[in-house]
Amino acid sequence: MTKDFDKLIKQKQEELEPFKSQMEELCQQFIRDSVKFVSEWYKKTAESYVERDADRTIKLGEGEIWQMKIEVLKLAEGAEAIVNDSLLDQKLWWHLTEDDDLSYSFYANKAPENLDKAIHFALGKLGIILEKFGYVKTESTGGREDDVWCEWDPSGNYHLPGGRPYYPYSINWSETMRDTITRYDNVHKQAKKIVRKIDSLRIEKKEHQAKNLWDSL
Repeated sequence: MTKDFDKLIKQKQEELEPFKSQMEELCQQFIRDSVKFVSEWYKKTAESYVERDADRTIKLGEGEIWQMKIEVLKLAEGAEAIVNDSLLDQKLWWHLTEDDDLSYSFYANKAPENLDKAIHFALGKLGIILEKFGYVKTESTGGREDDVWCEWDPSGNYHLPGGRPYYPYSINWSETMRDTITRYDNVHKQAKKIVRKIDSLRIEKKEHQAKNLWDSL
């Protein structure tokens, strides 16, 4: 009996859709988790720099520190827009691209690189404020300067000249962020199995068409 490849492919595509819908829900949940994390991180990290560089803080005085605090709190309040700008990029999400190069697994406690970089860019916005008050720099000439909040070059060894603000140190995601992406990863693995079956059916369909062409001559 001849297989109806188009029907089989359509069935598998329909089977895939609920997985993609679930992944979209988890994507949105991860963004909400990240907004909360980033907002709190801005405030805690700014306070850490103020305490760490006490001499600078005292020299700045009450007026400038009050102004800095206002700017940090405003930044924290705007975390949703900043995180959305970083994470609402379809290239980051398999359910929107089916890009086989994307991975969402943790390795030795290291977060998935594509999403971790996006979070670091969001965190880097604080560097602009810290730089204004002399605590850090956000511009680099291409070296490995300490406390320069600038993105790395493709090698990951040097800051990128003229690069965007970027938090240059490792971070620990919140438990809710980790849990949500672990769930996304589990669904992702199941969905990829269906995609591989669809790809296999498409190859088999082409082989069948080629054989029929040969046999018809």
